[in-house]
Amino acid sequence: MKYSIALLLTVLSSTSALASEKCQYGGTPDAFKFISWEFKKVDNRWTDIKLKFKNTLEQNVSWADVLIEVGGHSFGLRVRELVKAGGEGIAADQLGMPQKDADMFAPMTPVICVHALRDEKDNLKRFD
Repeated sequence: MKYSIALLLTVLSSTSALASEKCQYGGTPDAFKFISWEFKKVDNRWTDIKLKFKNTLEQNVSWADVLIEVGGHSFGLRVRELVKAGGEGIAADQLGMPQKDADMFAPMTPVICVHALRDEKDNLKRFD
């Protein structure tokens, strides 16, 4: 009985966590879905971050400004290359991030909050 209750609570908490995915600082969590990410230390100060995502929109995206929310922290990344509707893309940037922070974030699943994007015709759409 104890195990059944524990299993039920685990399932309910993970389901509610997925259902409550939202952006604390504006933007939409529905445009891009997280696939994976990697952190590569460049030097003592800079870390390259590459985040792979799926474009869930029914439009191609040529540029996007996103805020990554994870573990009570947030930081910005940019999409700078064309991502087809339904396709996969990369948001990347170089940030001043200590290795201990990169190691802490690496196993986590972030929420990708899209604040603005441009389609391939250069039309701007905001999600604030």
